[in-house]
Amino acid sequence: MINRQKIYGLIFDCPERLNNKNCPFVHIRKMESSSKIEILEELTSEEIRQLVKEHEKRQKNGVCQSYEN
Repeated sequence: MINRQKIYGLIFDCPERLNNKNCPFVHIRKMESSSKIEILEELTSEEIRQLVKEHEKRQKNGVCQSYEN
């Protein structure tokens, strides 16, 4: 089951407080708030699951440490 609060949190900010250019959510974070929510609502459960999985994989592997300013 998808934790919607976690997803909403990820589209607004990184839990590590980094702006990683490789993060699967970085393009969404750059959008206006209303656009972020629209995009999220259009994604299928599987697409959301994959984004979260990729985010967690990168976080676990330390990829979140290389960030863009």
